[in-house]
Amino acid sequence: MMGQCDFTMRHYREILESALEMGYQFSTFADHESVTAPRQFLMRHDIDLSIDNCLAFARVEHELGIASTYFVRVHARLYNPFEFHTYRKLREFERLGHELALHYEAGYAAAVGEDEAQMVRREKTILEAILDHPVVSAAAHLPGKSGKLITEANATSFGLRYEAYTARFMEGFKYLSDSNGRWREGCVCGHLGKHERLCVLTHGWWWFDISPVENY
Repeated sequence: MMGQCDFTMRHYREILESALEMGYQFSTFADHESVTAPRQFLMRHDIDLSIDNCLAFARVEHELGIASTYFVRVHARLYNPFEFHTYRKLREFERLGHELALHYEAGYAAAVGEDEAQMVRREKTILEAILDHPVVSAAAHLPGKSGKLITEANATSFGLRYEAYTARFMEGFKYLSDSNGRWREGCVCGHLGKHERLCVLTHGWWWFDISPVENY
C-alpha cells in the first residue's frame, strides 16, 4: 500500500515498487530504445550538488532490479568526479548497473568568456577520460537559465546519441520533475497507470530518510 506522498526514501521505494507491479519496464537513456513492454519508465537523476544523495537512489534501484541514468557535472562546486572518494562512488553507480551521463553546462563557458560548444565537447572528453568509456547521453544543467546546446539534429556532432530535454523525451513521454523540491503536477505515484511512458527527473538534494535537515 502506498504511504504518504513526501520526499522520503521510503516513498521513493514505494513509487518504484508500484511501477513494477503495474508492468512498467525501466531503462537507462542509453538503452531505452530496446524496451519492449507497453509501459516504459525512464528514471533520470541530476547530480547537481551531492553524490551521496544520488547514490542512495542507486542502491534502492539496484535492489529492485532497476537501472537508471545519472547525469554528472564536471564543474560542480561541491564534488570533483576525479577526487578519490567521489570517483569510487561513480564506479559504484556503474557496478550497480546504472548509466553515467553528462550534465553539461553551457552557462559555464559564457561566464568565463569561451565558446559554449567547444566547452561542452571538452566536458564530455573529461568525463569520458574519468570513466574510461564513451558517454552517449547528456542533459543540460539549468537549461532555463543557462540554455541548451544539444538537439536531436546536432547530437552526433557532440559525439552523443541522446539529450534529455529533446522532444523525444519531453513530448514522447510524460515528463515529471521534482525541481525546487516540488512536483508541479503532483507526485509521480499519482501518475502511475495514467501514462504508458514516463520520464521522471529527481534531484537527490530534496530527498531524505527522516528529515530534510539531513542535507543541510
